[in-house]
Amino acid sequence: MRNRQNQKNWTNLRGLLSVEEREKLENLRLELVCMQAANSIPHDPPEISSLETELICLTTNTKDCKPVRFHSDLLLKKHKYNEIKKIFKEILENIEAYRDEFTKNQTKINLLLADDARASLRNRSLDFSDLMPSSIIKDVQVLANMEANVVVMKNALKTKLVGEKSVPVASSPISSIIPRISRNKKTSPSNYHHSVLSHRKSNEWNQVSSTEYKRTLLLNIKYNDDFKATIVPSFESCLCSRSYFLRVKLHFDKGVGSAEIDIPVQVKNSFI
Repeated sequence: MRNRQNQKNWTNLRGLLSVEEREKLENLRLELVCMQAANSIPHDPPEISSLETELICLTTNTKDCKPVRFHSDLLLKKHKYNEIKKIFKEILENIEAYRDEFTKNQTKINLLLADDARASLRNRSLDFSDLMPSSIIKDVQVLANMEANVVVMKNALKTKLVGEKSVPVASSPISSIIPRISRNKKTSPSNYHHSVLSHRKSNEWNQVSSTEYKRTLLLNIKYNDDFKATIVPSFESCLCSRSYFLRVKLHFDKGVGSAEIDIPVQVKNSFI
């Protein structure tokens, strides 16, 4: 720190964080549920053949303030994000077409106005903004031109399966866990290209009904000190934002396929 005032500012800033926000993300508990189809022959749930973890970086930016906040699932999935942008681009094109048509025929349209309509306008001419407020047009323009960039950092984390247990029927959902990662960490060689874990073939599913099984996985997660990239702390402003997610991929045997979940996390300066 350059001076005592800066030190005091850092101390005050740290005091604004809750106890949970000051803790590092070290352990993550996942609760799995397996539901058998009603028309299938009774069988054991599939086993997990491997597990991967990735740190996902999501950056959004707009030319003006965003009027709404999108769920992260819409922004992380490219096809969903493209669908949203396409919808707002089509709306914007229609608005612009209507505005051009109105401008061409504005004089004729004003001649057709009834007396009560003229009175409500206080004897001024009808403008397109009376039909479509400029604030709405501006919001549509922002959403139609919003940009979202997703970067997958596959070697930023080291993950180990440290334990698993049967899940009780009345288990509580996983609590939100907030990590703290340095702003200037260093990056990793290819020996951690994927945080892939081989999983032992032990049946740890707990049957809670005739068609439902539950299971808990406990993961130990560490930041890879060899990761040679600068990770900007999480932030959100009117025009841009940076957020992070812990993506966990589970691969099952017997040709069942895979499943993944994106868990939002916060990245903070390690000195705060």
